[in-house]
Amino acid sequence: MLENIEVLYHSSIRINKEKIIYIDPFKINKNYNDADIIFITHDHYDHYSEEDIDKVINENTTIIIPDELLTKLLRKGINKNAIITVEPNKNYMVQGIKFETISAYNTNKTFHPKENGWVGYIIIINGIRYYIAGDTDITEENASNAITRAEFAKIIVRVMGGESSLTNAPRRIFSDVLPDNDAAASIELLYERGIMMGYGQAEFKPDAVLTLGEAVKVMISITGYSEWAEQQGGYPSGYYATAVSNDILKGVSGAVNEEVNYTDAAVMIQNVLEGKKYRVITGYENNSVVSSDNNEEYMGYALNIYRYTGIVGAYGNTSLYSADDEYEENNVKIDNEISVVLCHYPMPCFKNHYYDWIHLYGHVHNSFEENMIQHFRYEMGALYDKPCHMYNVGAMMKYMDYTPRTLEEIRTGWILES
Repeated sequence: MLENIEVLYHSSIRINKEKIIYIDPFKINKNYNDADIIFITHDHYDHYSEEDIDKVINENTTIIIPDELLTKLLRKGINKNAIITVEPNKNYMVQGIKFETISAYNTNKTFHPKENGWVGYIIIINGIRYYIAGDTDITEENASNAITRAEFAKIIVRVMGGESSLTNAPRRIFSDVLPDNDAAASIELLYERGIMMGYGQAEFKPDAVLTLGEAVKVMISITGYSEWAEQQGGYPSGYYATAVSNDILKGVSGAVNEEVNYTDAAVMIQNVLEGKKYRVITGYENNSVVSSDNNEEYMGYALNIYRYTGIVGAYGNTSLYSADDEYEENNVKIDNEISVVLCHYPMPCFKNHYYDWIHLYGHVHNSFEENMIQHFRYEMGALYDKPCHMYNVGAMMKYMDYTPRTLEEIRTGWILES
């Protein structure tokens, strides 16, 4: 999907999929004159550049513009028949390509007022929706952009870690999903695994907006809770109830037949990846699940990604503790017998300062303030009858000498200099 998109400069984008499409051409480096369609979002110089339009336009190009730019293009000599003017939040068709306009404006600044009628675009090609926001804040209009079934299928395959299982020659399972559809291989994989089905045997409806019930069924299926959901009443109520009880819908609301937007889809995916466990059925009785094991996080099961909490002490051949430590490339060592508190400013009462934790700081340079910190350090050590490990790691300190140092080098250097 992304291999057909090229970011040229700033907000200038080129899409080469069925048609050659430019969005807000700007600082184009030579004359290409290959555009089938040019989309302009608004009137500012870095989005509407007549000089750059000249470098991509040809006699067959159609230009899509907000209504206020029509006079400028006509004055420039562009044929009116080659221009389509648009208004926010409408649906259009150009050269067989469907597209939608979304209001683009600032909510707390005056640079892009809503009343100007400036837009972003959703360009729909082979069931994939390419959203070009234009210059905008998050608004009521763009926050509610719906996601299609085809788009969701492609995303879910990635969430499953299933990209390596995609075929280069997908079969035509549904009459409305051609093999050259960007989502065809993903749809085939999900269909074969019983994760995402069609409408009857003939249609998948790739361009249809995904409903919450459909999204929930997919999420329950990939996390392994399908049999549990079937016992709770099946589709849609059992799946919805299972999603609620397992926090898959945390932060998402709506009825099963309501449309799902990108935000809701992202929240559900995050809930699955970060929190939900993959359920492995370990026992049945009278065709019902009686036991299960869900100790593994989903992203560990599907993507081999695991979460650990602690202090990163070493990575590859770089160690916080010693210049002699060596670890395999891409291996991370978390936690050690030493705990370190890092802050740009010195913190005399840092966490666990009397339990051998170490505080590395800067800011004060080699100044009278540093002398005050060292005096406090001495007093704290005397008070608790334990050393207070505070080290100034400012680059100008003699033991630092503008060079990255290990913790061992810092401590040794400080002792020698003291």
